[in-house]
Amino acid sequence: MNEKKIKVYAQVGDDLLFDVYVTVPQYVWNKEVDDLEEAVRDDIANCDDDEDFEQDLADEPYYGGYIGSADGCSHGYTSAHGRIAYHLVSCQFGSILAGLGVLEQLRDAIVRDLVESDTEHQHEEELQRLKSIKNFVQAMLGEDADDYECYEDCDSGSEEQVVTIWDRYPLELLDELAERVYGVPQKKTIVYLHGYGSSSQSNTAKYLAENMPGYNVIAPDIPVDPKEALPFLEDYCRSHHADLVIGTSMGGMYAMQLASHLRICVNPALHLSEVEDVLQVGTFERFQPTADGQTHFTITEEIIEHFREMEQNLFVSERDEGRYDCWGFFADGDTLVNCRDEFAQHYTRVFDFHGEHRMNNDVLRDVIIPAAKRILKE
Repeated sequence: MNEKKIKVYAQVGDDLLFDVYVTVPQYVWNKEVDDLEEAVRDDIANCDDDEDFEQDLADEPYYGGYIGSADGCSHGYTSAHGRIAYHLVSCQFGSILAGLGVLEQLRDAIVRDLVESDTEHQHEEELQRLKSIKNFVQAMLGEDADDYECYEDCDSGSEEQVVTIWDRYPLELLDELAERVYGVPQKKTIVYLHGYGSSSQSNTAKYLAENMPGYNVIAPDIPVDPKEALPFLEDYCRSHHADLVIGTSMGGMYAMQLASHLRICVNPALHLSEVEDVLQVGTFERFQPTADGQTHFTITEEIIEHFREMEQNLFVSERDEGRYDCWGFFADGDTLVNCRDEFAQHYTRVFDFHGEHRMNNDVLRDVIIPAAKRILKE
């Protein structure tokens, strides 16, 4: 029987509580899309005031967003085709999950995470949040699902924070619906992470954007200090709903740690702090200015120490399922930071290509772009 894999994960603020995979039979997925398509077409046919309808979504005209929070409400979906977004926003998260038959799998996965957290992490706060989500999912399985709300107090007790459940599949639903109803597929988003001393304006970022016109290719300027960089990138990729993250060198090291996303890591620099000719104290000129025009960056002893600390924990947060979502590409002529063997100890998708540490356009055209397209169609 054909099955579809869906990644579901939950968080409070920046705290990731779990990410798990659940499976859906293909025929169930097809039925869900059929039902949503019918509802969308009815919505279009019964819309009394087209101008008012479009104005309701005018504040958020971009494609992206998420569906699902622990209070059972849906939020944040907009697209170039507003009617599809409008209908999906009006859908209940719990009812879609229930329709796809994954609630039991999700509950069991959370219970498994509770056991792992209890034995490995000993984080009482995380345990309480996971228990709240388990109770929420259990309630959705029961008769009181529509009335259940799941909140978690913050440490100060001054406010309440909602535990939010995220997932990947609504974007896929929106893609399929848009193509069915309008005949126009939506673009998937690729986030490119630049290497050390580079910027969002790198030649690699520009080449990917120019040569992948069917995709939305974006690139951030990565903060110099890794203590700031990783949380920034986690938020950036989440808020832009990255379908794939591509990182080169230092950017490959950061991409590898973004375990909630599909990732391509090209010559990842897993031990930059050990390359003394590269990472050293001082002020240096960037290869390209940042988006806001900064041409130099400064490295301090503290920043170097933060790199050392990060490098000691690169693989700690990776879950077994996520190891299949990470691809490593290594140049046979990389004499700067060749970390192929270490990467291969943790990931099975390891590939070699002819080249050096810094990629040229031939490698991008013949190796990385074809791989990205294959991954996004899996």
